[in-house]
Amino acid sequence: MCGIAGIIGEALAPDAQLRVLRSMTDSLRHRGPDDSGSMVDGDGPVALGHRRLAIIDLSAAGHQPMASASGRTVIAFNGEIYNFAELRVDLMKRGVVFKGHSDTEVLIEAIERDGMAPTLSRCRGMFSLALWDRRDGVVYLARDRFGEKPLYIGVAGKDLVFGSELRALRLHPDFSGDRDEIAAAQFLRFGNIPAPRTVYRDARKIIPGTIVTIRVHQVGNPPDLQLLLKGAQKYWSLGEVVARQRLLSPEVNEGSAIRMIEDALSSAVKEQLVSDVPIGAFLSGGIDSTLITALMCKVAGEAVRTFTIGFADSRYDESSHAAAISKHLGTVHTMLRVTPQDALNVIPDLAKIYDEPFADSSQIPTIMVCRLARGQVTVALSGDGGDEVFGGYNRHVWGPVLWRRLSLLPHWLRVKLADAIQARRATTWNGMFSALERVAGGSLRHRLPTEKLYKLASIMPSTSPAELYSILISQSGSNNVLSSEFVMQYDEVGWPEAFDIEDISMSEQMMIADASGYLQNDILVKVDRAAMSVGLETRAPFLDEGVVNAAWALPLSLKVRGDSGKHVLRKILARHVPPSLTERPKFGFGVPIDEWLRGPLKDWAYSLLTREKLGQCQFLSVDATLRLLEEHMSGARDRQHILWSILMWQAWLEQDRSTHG
Repeated sequence: MCGIAGIIGEALAPDAQLRVLRSMTDSLRHRGPDDSGSMVDGDGPVALGHRRLAIIDLSAAGHQPMASASGRTVIAFNGEIYNFAELRVDLMKRGVVFKGHSDTEVLIEAIERDGMAPTLSRCRGMFSLALWDRRDGVVYLARDRFGEKPLYIGVAGKDLVFGSELRALRLHPDFSGDRDEIAAAQFLRFGNIPAPRTVYRDARKIIPGTIVTIRVHQVGNPPDLQLLLKGAQKYWSLGEVVARQRLLSPEVNEGSAIRMIEDALSSAVKEQLVSDVPIGAFLSGGIDSTLITALMCKVAGEAVRTFTIGFADSRYDESSHAAAISKHLGTVHTMLRVTPQDALNVIPDLAKIYDEPFADSSQIPTIMVCRLARGQVTVALSGDGGDEVFGGYNRHVWGPVLWRRLSLLPHWLRVKLADAIQARRATTWNGMFSALERVAGGSLRHRLPTEKLYKLASIMPSTSPAELYSILISQSGSNNVLSSEFVMQYDEVGWPEAFDIEDISMSEQMMIADASGYLQNDILVKVDRAAMSVGLETRAPFLDEGVVNAAWALPLSLKVRGDSGKHVLRKILARHVPPSLTERPKFGFGVPIDEWLRGPLKDWAYSLLTREKLGQCQFLSVDATLRLLEEHMSGARDRQHILWSILMWQAWLEQDRSTHG
């Protein structure tokens, strides 16, 4: 794993360009602490920078930026190509002679001979890259299929700049740093900034599965970023995978499905164990991480090292389950039991680690488990992607049920019912639920029943499955705190196009939307930044192309069955681990932010959410925000999610201003 950065243009004098490039590259040192390199080609004019975390071929032969044997192309590469050995054999048969044994050398030689899109279509891996073709005067920027590795591009005066993190772009002296208020509004709604937007008006994310082609001598003055990105070439599409697999795949029964998926996952795990440095796995005790760990134990030639963290609060602690699974599988297990203060100590680092506003509070334990693992290994496998690929979220099970039932009622009646629910104060509903619980006993006990009721009211007026899905994944109260001109409609982000795919169920449409949106913008961002902050590489076998293809050859009934998802994964896991160790209600990998905001984080929250500081944000309604804050602090409502987003925005804003003015 590494960090890349670059400049395209000649606004800066050559010595100044090299100086800026090196500062951009050095800002990514946490992503690649082992080595650094830079290349400036004045004829381009193109400058490429690289920070290296050495995983495969630890020798100088893996140094980057790397030129091809012919000298025609130069690459700065971040990631891993898991099937590089297979590609290498093919190239050697065609006469290619290699200096080292890195995947980067294989990749650049393959691209030079076969072209960018055909080569990336053959690659199984996670990556972002910049390749400079001197002969054709073209820079190519590309990302992997799901967006495991980040890549940003922006305009800095007359130059184009790009990098693995926004902090690198920010160091070009002509980068404006003006904030994108539409992106800010999206952030408050979803807890992340959906691609392609970023927190900065003049920067965008490269869309996963695409190649951006930049003809350096035709770049405008200033460059037209929107035009460049509009011309991006797709080399992979999940929608096309779904259509192809449904068309080509024969009917499969449960037995053949179990064999097919286990074979695909085992192959992916085996391929992703290739490393010249120590490797381990995150083991939370849930289905996904347990299955990956079990398959690692099956194919690895030595005991697998596993890592988990535990909390004193039983609502958030799965460490005992992870320990029992570790004992059964025979892993070398490391568990760190953290105190609330240990977790709170991470919070001041969040704005710096995540580089742009990010508000999934499970970022805190994710950072902590990455720090724990990095003490022993340089690479860790994770269970990320299992929910999106195999139907693991509650919405995949209950979303279609809700839509069918809501559709039985006229829209006008649903609107009136929603208004009636929302018109009553939370204290009224809390009192009613308490009275019902006293009468019925434990049978009606439910954590946060009032919040569930308000969420139901918010989806009642939905006019389509896409709108219902968008509300389900939105943060309650987000529209309340946005100024009226920034309240968004559900179709203002790109992934609802998943609901235009025909001949598949609503559950499957939501799975595609999750893979195109939530996975890319939240889960993978959370893990990448947490791991890279300590120089740890993470790998996700569930996102292997072979696994994804096999998954989409299955009928929905082998993923979602009854009131649970991931049916086929549960069946496979039962072959390795007794169901009694894994079958339990789904935990979130979270922390009690709701209680912390009323306790140890109270002063911090009030210091960031003053009327004066909130008034500096054009997209926020100050009065509404302060009202939500007091509702939460008084215990009348649970507003933890939207408040955490606002706090993460304010913390990021202070970090950005203190760093850049």
